[in-house]
Amino acid sequence: LVAAVDIQFDPEQGDFYVYSHGGNQRTNWKAFDWLIKCEELGFGQLLITNKDRDGVQNGFDLDFLKQASQVVSLPIIASGGAGSIDDFVTLFEETTISAGLAASIFHNGTVTISDLKDRLVEGGIAILPTKKPNFEKANGLISVILQDVNTKKVLMNGFMNEEAYRLTIQDNVVWFYSRTKNRLWKKGESSQNYQYVKHMSLDCDADALLIQVQPAGPTCHLGTASCFDQTDFSFNQLFQTVKDKLAKREEGSYTAYLAQEGLDKILKKCGEELTETVIAAKNNDADELISESSDLLYHLFVLLAYQGVDLADVETQLASRHGTKQNYRIRKSINQW
Repeated sequence: LVAAVDIQFDPEQGDFYVYSHGGNQRTNWKAFDWLIKCEELGFGQLLITNKDRDGVQNGFDLDFLKQASQVVSLPIIASGGAGSIDDFVTLFEETTISAGLAASIFHNGTVTISDLKDRLVEGGIAILPTKKPNFEKANGLISVILQDVNTKKVLMNGFMNEEAYRLTIQDNVVWFYSRTKNRLWKKGESSQNYQYVKHMSLDCDADALLIQVQPAGPTCHLGTASCFDQTDFSFNQLFQTVKDKLAKREEGSYTAYLAQEGLDKILKKCGEELTETVIAAKNNDADELISESSDLLYHLFVLLAYQGVDLADVETQLASRHGTKQNYRIRKSINQW
């Protein structure tokens, strides 16, 4: 059951109050007291509409929503204030709110659902599939593939029943159903290497689920990143490793050393590696060119990560320039190649 709660700030009382009768009549209930009461009554979710923000399209009231998340443990749907895709991104990045609701921006075409979902996925924000899994095909189970959201590496295969699926959505971490132990289990329950959900998508028959996750550690019980024997390499994988090293600053890590020395050191190394790459090319030394190019790319990745620029942003920029067949002068003028 979802409790729909209309609230508005009363400047005379200096507090938020609950409104009834379609949001037209103020009650004596203070907003936070009523939210707590709703949880005590057994409601499973809260839909909170802020009348001060409703229809204004200047963003959700993040301060109120943050406080609401602290006074109750129920999932909260925020309503009132959405005027752009950025408002939703900010809502999910800066609060623990479970969902956002809007109306007019979709009705008038300012924002489309597909564009909003694409932007949320790009930002690593978890969204639900648009259809429900079919648990009837295989004795109440569906196959689940976990994929690293950053490196795109396939991590493991498991199975979910309907309860495991529900818990995965509720907790935002992956739950499975063990066919050998005949019980539910949270992936990482013993190792603490949880799999945090970033995106879920069903296949065409709705009986297989792909979940892109942010792993908290090795996925396989053998201590490897993946349960599959994958020896492939990608730039995404290298970039994610660089980001991890910068975040952890482990002793003995060259990446951590560069970060500790600061931006000037990183820029100096990029300049050195670029010069050595140019010299290798000038000398027509293919082996040396490969080696120096590898060094240059690594240090460039360190620079990007240190500056907070994601490799995906570079890929997006490259994609926007791709596809024209005109000569280079035209490509320069239209910012494409």
